Amino acid sequence: MAEGIIGASGLTGIGHPDTIIQLLHENPAPAAVQCIANLFGSPGSLQVFDGPARPRDVMAAAHAHGGGVMGIRAVQAGALTAAIDRRLPPDHPEERDYQRAARFRALCVELEENPAVVAHRYAL
Repeated sequence: MAEGIIGASGLTGIGHPDTIIQLLHENPAPAAVQCIANLFGSPGSLQVFDGPARPRDVMAAAHAHGGGVMGIRAVQAGALTAAIDRRLPPDHPEERDYQRAARFRALCVELEENPAVVAHRYAL
């Protein structure tokens, strides 16, 4: 970056939250972080570590150091839509989140809104 070849750097924030937050405190801090941005805060099947994903903590760390956030997984791989577009086993993370979102979908029906649109609005 000192040579002016790279204008800014960023990182994917779906790894272990303590590590991501530590990186966001570095100087210079990354200019942006990709972060889980759905109403469950769920990375679903992308989670490869034990413990909570803590996307809101990651977002707060980015903002505290002037960094941007690029929201990803707004519909959590289909779990926050009207119907998942593929067959998944009952214990699959996206299927579990889909079942957990039943009240969300019911509210969207009541409001005459598309769940995917509402999920994206939430992420924004």
